[in-house]
Amino acid sequence: TPILLGTVIGAVAWGKIDGHPDSFSAFVTSWFGFFPLSVGLYALAMVAFLAAVYLTVEATETDLQEDFRRKALGSAFVLGAMAAEVLAAASFDAPEILHDLTRTRWSWALHAVTAVAAIGAIVALWRRFFRWARLLAAAQVSMIIWGWAFSQYPHLVKPDLSLYEAAAPPFTLQLLLLALAAGSLILVPSMYYLFRVFGKIGGPPIT
Repeated sequence: TPILLGTVIGAVAWGKIDGHPDSFSAFVTSWFGFFPLSVGLYALAMVAFLAAVYLTVEATETDLQEDFRRKALGSAFVLGAMAAEVLAAASFDAPEILHDLTRTRWSWALHAVTAVAAIGAIVALWRRFFRWARLLAAAQVSMIIWGWAFSQYPHLVKPDLSLYEAAAPPFTLQLLLLALAAGSLILVPSMYYLFRVFGKIGGPPIT
């Protein structure tokens, strides 16, 4: 699933999706180019890193915690290598994305924050500050996702469909907000009870 999700994101950002392909192979090729597949593998490395970091906090046995720590450190370096590979793929397969990620006003500030979070997560893992590692890893991945969003803006699917063109009519959006507000009255208490049952909040698990 992370590979397919990343591949779809990469294809959408790639800007080469053929909306009117003349054959099935042309349609498939527009989704499974080198750059989209690179982003798919990058997404897999990102999810593996997050999972390992989060499990260092969840593990209750020292040996298991150390095992997840080693996996988290290894996946952190794999994630860095995959980030370099995606930038290399963009340099010849998606130069517009590379430009947006490296030559805009916000790009270097975003990269700096991402780098600080990434290095901080590795240091925290090395020093066994697992809760700090979880916080910094989440910040790192959040910055990566925001970087994609900023480079994509204002397009939803490059180059043909913008966010404004894809938006529903105002009345539909208002109804959606009302539905979300009504649904949250059921969802929020249910989520609280779920976490309470498993002891994540409010004390020991309910037995």
